[in-house]
Amino acid sequence: MYADNKVVFLFMISLSALMLVLFSYKVIKIDVTVGNISHRLQGPLEVMGAPSRYQESKTENLRCPPWIPDRSFFPTKPVRDAPVVPIARITDHTKSVVTLLNETRTNYSICDHIAVEIEARDSLGMPKAYGGDYFRLKLYTPSPYSAVGPDFFFDYDNGTYLALFTLLWSGTIRVEVKLVHPSEAISVLRLSDWSKFNFRGGFINVVDGKKYEEKVDCGITPFRPPMCNFSANHTHGPWFCRRPNNPKLGCNNWSYSFLNTTEAWIALEESLTVDERDTFERSKDKLDTNNLSITVSPTNLITTHPVCAYSPVQPTIRTRGFYLAGRWQPFTCDVNSFSKVHIRQCLSGKTVHFFGDSTDRQLYLYLEKKLDCKRGTDIHGSYFCRSDSDSMIHFKFHGLPVRGVRHIPVPELGYIADEIDNLPEEAGQIIVISIWGHFGVAGGINGTFYRDRLFAVKSAIERLWKRSPDTHVIIRGANTREHTIGGLILISSDWIALQTEKTLRDVFSSDERFAFLDTWDMTLVQEPEDDMHPLEPTLTQIVNYLLTMICNASG
Repeated sequence: MYADNKVVFLFMISLSALMLVLFSYKVIKIDVTVGNISHRLQGPLEVMGAPSRYQESKTENLRCPPWIPDRSFFPTKPVRDAPVVPIARITDHTKSVVTLLNETRTNYSICDHIAVEIEARDSLGMPKAYGGDYFRLKLYTPSPYSAVGPDFFFDYDNGTYLALFTLLWSGTIRVEVKLVHPSEAISVLRLSDWSKFNFRGGFINVVDGKKYEEKVDCGITPFRPPMCNFSANHTHGPWFCRRPNNPKLGCNNWSYSFLNTTEAWIALEESLTVDERDTFERSKDKLDTNNLSITVSPTNLITTHPVCAYSPVQPTIRTRGFYLAGRWQPFTCDVNSFSKVHIRQCLSGKTVHFFGDSTDRQLYLYLEKKLDCKRGTDIHGSYFCRSDSDSMIHFKFHGLPVRGVRHIPVPELGYIADEIDNLPEEAGQIIVISIWGHFGVAGGINGTFYRDRLFAVKSAIERLWKRSPDTHVIIRGANTREHTIGGLILISSDWIALQTEKTLRDVFSSDERFAFLDTWDMTLVQEPEDDMHPLEPTLTQIVNYLLTMICNASG
């Protein structure tokens, strides 16, 4: 989340917001020097207030005083795109240097702040002259696992980066820095040919007892005639397939959809030069931070906070929580733990619809197992189950495009907007939407396809609220994922997931009625390896956060 062609830092506060905030603040005792510039961190500073429907504290962190760095920290110019350079000149994690500033200090307490500097260097050990590298940083303690991301991250577009952290637990705390992608790889991602994504459609017909079948290219953009138009314009579902060559097959014989991953891999691999392939070999590599650690003394702090309730989609991506002894702790509230019995009590009498991709199905399957209910299915590919505690959970996939090798029957390809329009009026029903994993490519990074699809879903929810105003809608964010080395990384990178997360927040943050499950923040500093479907124990923490919002019950 730390690389873009714009000014990159996690906590962006506009000048207009600063002018609106009137609050005295004191200087925190930390001075650092980056390059030839000295800086002083200042705080606290009240953050702008919360929306009306979902209650959230006016301060961003109830666990420590709010704060903001001096303006001299903030970069004065946007980050440039990386130039084309020889492979030896791209950012090298083995040569780059991480420094804990003011490391001679020996006494730290909870709520103190530290600064970590990165000097990016190339394979020759030479300092980089431009920025744009995609780094991920965290402070952590291995056991029991605790971790937090930076409050602020600055890219000075000269190869120097600065991360500012708040210390939130006691003990020995270490620093970890990963180079997710060098800036040169980001430039390739921006310019990639997204048309190499091979969607396919299968057409089947039986004539006089003989079966005819043909597979053709499909996608979101029209082909030269003859073609078949299967678009659902009211849900922004453009979809086109080449017309089968066999005269026994017509457009009305469209039977299934799938992705030819082998063809896609070959096409994507061939679109990269040798140097570009080598550039992507450097993926999520850790920088040397073995000697960077500090000891934090215990401090008596308020440890009881409000139980987390529905809170709105935040427009900006920034650190809003941390892991403490293995449990996810948002800055402003507490997340409950849910045993199997508590889950049944929490969902008793409730109806929860999961609409979206396989990350939403993962949540459904987790709850299905805990509720001990028998799964039912229908011809539209829905999963549903009703427990003996009168709770009902339901999952439906979001429809095209589908990035999977399974031949998905056409009846299962219904769109979320249609599914929502067909929901009956039901008091207190809950909808969880996760729609991002299959949309990082279609339409291109600068395209509007994904955004338009989100607006179609948003419009359907607005129609539902008119007939069922008590419905609660939770947007599940994107999450970090595993990287596939080779051409497939062009369609499955963390950086692409980050672009969908930005678009998702932009669309839904404009309406305070949408609640948010911030899985991006939770997976950035998680203990297990990144995975499209978060692994344990992260998955349990995600479910606990979701159920805490839904039930607002004591664990």
